[in-house]
Amino acid sequence: MNFLRRFRFVNVTALSMTALTLCLPACSLAPAYHHPTVESNIPLSAVQIPVQAQLKAHTISWHNYFNDPRLKALVKIGLKNNYQVQKAMLKLKAANAQYGLDTYNLFPNLEFQGIKKTRSAPLNYHESKELIRKNYSAGLGVTHFELDLYRKFDQADAYKHTIQANLFDQASARIAFISSLAKKYFSVVTNAAFLKNAQQNVGYQREIYRVQKLRYHSGVISKLELLTHQNALEMAESAVLDAQQTYDKSRNELALLVGQPISQADLPAALSLAQQFKFTVWPENIPAEVMLYRPDIRAAEEMLRKSNAELGVARSAFFPRVIINAALSTAAPHFNALFSSRHTAWSAGPAATIPIFDIFPNLSQLKLAKIQKEGLLLDYQQAIQQAFFEVTTAMQVYNQLDAQYKLDIKLLANTRKIRDLTRLRFNEGISSRNEMLEAEKKYIETQNKFLKTQLLKLFNQVDLYRALGGGSDQLTENATAQSQ
Repeated sequence: MNFLRRFRFVNVTALSMTALTLCLPACSLAPAYHHPTVESNIPLSAVQIPVQAQLKAHTISWHNYFNDPRLKALVKIGLKNNYQVQKAMLKLKAANAQYGLDTYNLFPNLEFQGIKKTRSAPLNYHESKELIRKNYSAGLGVTHFELDLYRKFDQADAYKHTIQANLFDQASARIAFISSLAKKYFSVVTNAAFLKNAQQNVGYQREIYRVQKLRYHSGVISKLELLTHQNALEMAESAVLDAQQTYDKSRNELALLVGQPISQADLPAALSLAQQFKFTVWPENIPAEVMLYRPDIRAAEEMLRKSNAELGVARSAFFPRVIINAALSTAAPHFNALFSSRHTAWSAGPAATIPIFDIFPNLSQLKLAKIQKEGLLLDYQQAIQQAFFEVTTAMQVYNQLDAQYKLDIKLLANTRKIRDLTRLRFNEGISSRNEMLEAEKKYIETQNKFLKTQLLKLFNQVDLYRALGGGSDQLTENATAQSQ
């Protein structure tokens, strides 16, 4: 009965300590967090736009933004193989592990110890015989538990925000990788078109040179004119070599991003460059609040929240530290009597330490924490400004390229009509072969100009999506859950 009473007493004490442990974290020494105000002169304001256009980029996964099945397949492979994405995932796992350690430190560590001792002793100092003695002991207790829960709670809160920041950093790494891979894929497709046009141009130049060579032998043109056409042919052949080198290099760079050799036989069919995106029209005015959904800005704010929690850690150093030790132990010469009430004992007691000579280092540490918070606030403001700059620049380029793209489409259509009419006139015997070949050459040059504008427009579509905080898989799921 005595043992049961003592056990109940220690049990109630442990429950009280646990309750105290759970209640104290509700208080924190960190200052109240206030969302920082953002001041910017960049003209992005909330306007009335159609519901379809009000979709935030961070809620649109790359699956739903890019339309090309081949590009999607390459992105899936690349996300598995890319080292930067894997490093970001490891960093997030490390932060989760650290947060788990700090959470466990909030609770006392209950330890159990069992000991069996065997020793020999002579019956008396005149005899050589020995007596074997045995002793059993067991103990259950909490040793050196620091009841400094304010500091522990703020440390755990700081690591929680570190996890969130790493999560957004991982999303930024994924979006950056997807953007780089998409641009490189567009470059490969465009370079393949450049190579095809260069090869066609060589064919036309060879035909032109053959005709001009016949005219030279007939005495119609001079040697100088023939050499001019020969020079144009050799320049066209050199352009093919350059186009082939550019295409091979871009293809190798794409394979490096994907992380393995690219076999088109194992990939789905590709779409044309004009069908790469599901979203091709952006509103002229974009609400400024979309900046706050960018993962880099959200990571900067989480780091600001972390510094706010670290201020609480620095403040807790000025308060007394309470160490608690509690134990329930028993010892007996026989194992059967180990848990007898007359062999049990318990002990419990706190110990408090008050910092006196550490006041100046603690003040310096608090001052350092405040300075670090001010620095992170500047980083946050700078991230906001950079986001505004990237979005406004991308929107300006989008409008300019969109106008240029429409003009190039008209120019390409007109050049195609000129080529077709010249072919028709050649078939009717009105135009010469040289005029027909020149029209073909002009059409190829116009095609190349159009391809360059189209490639810049595709790059701008990717840049705009990234600047608006294009959603990765995790952020899209979180945003959908929050909206529901």
